[in-house]
Amino acid sequence: MSTSTNQDDEADEMKKAYMQFMLSGKASAPSTPSSSKKNHTPSKPIPSTPLSSNKKKQRFVIPKIAQTVVKSIDAFHRVLVDEWLSHDDNMRLVMESIADLRERIRSVSQRQQLMRETSLCTWEECGMRGGRSSGFLLEQDLELALSHSLLAHERMLTALRQGMSQMAQAQEALGRRLDDTMAHFHAFQAQERTLTGEHQVRAPDELPSHRESIGAQVEECLQLFRSTALELFRKQTMVRGVLESSTDSLLYLEGSKQSVAASKASNEWPRSSRKSPLFQVNDALD
Repeated sequence: MSTSTNQDDEADEMKKAYMQFMLSGKASAPSTPSSSKKNHTPSKPIPSTPLSSNKKKQRFVIPKIAQTVVKSIDAFHRVLVDEWLSHDDNMRLVMESIADLRERIRSVSQRQQLMRETSLCTWEECGMRGGRSSGFLLEQDLELALSHSLLAHERMLTALRQGMSQMAQAQEALGRRLDDTMAHFHAFQAQERTLTGEHQVRAPDELPSHRESIGAQVEECLQLFRSTALELFRKQTMVRGVLESSTDSLLYLEGSKQSVAASKASNEWPRSSRKSPLFQVNDALD
């Protein structure tokens, strides 16, 4: 009975193959359980994103954000060196010139006053070859030297005012660069927390040291800005004292007080002075 059933099945398979051949013009082998297993190709599973890819993504994204922070820090230091420190060095030279000119004006005015009191009016009496005085300049020479020194003193006072204005502008530029640095640094921190929270992975080993290095540089910028602000205020106070001491008494014997005020400001002006808020970091700045 089973053999007849198998024969009927084979006959049905032959009929199906014949009908397919007539319709399509191509013969197809009858399907068998074994052949169906051979032709069957299992579908490929959808690959899941491995954990390492998340780490690679962090390694590429976070340093790119950190690079923006580093650029803003470099911009802060360029303003500090090229503008603030440069103006400060020029102001130190101006203050030294003012102190020297005031000492010269005081000396010349004293000599001129002495010459008027002794009524020395001829060259023979003012010469070094005999005579009642050891002086060797006429009153007209002293007048010319005094006039030249006073004009130079006025130019230096103008340069002093301009220099303080430039230092104040440089301090404002430092503040703008610091604001940019802090904004980029906060964005860097927020992006780092977002990436770490989304992927639920531990940050790469190199990120903590990288983050600490950037944080230390940002903190250094904050400290430098505070120190430069205090230094600017200290020097504004000294400049105000020097400008207020520039009175008509500079031409008389009392002018020694004005000379002392300028000399004191000149000695205390450098960043290497112990009174300077930048004294601790002056070596690093230079």
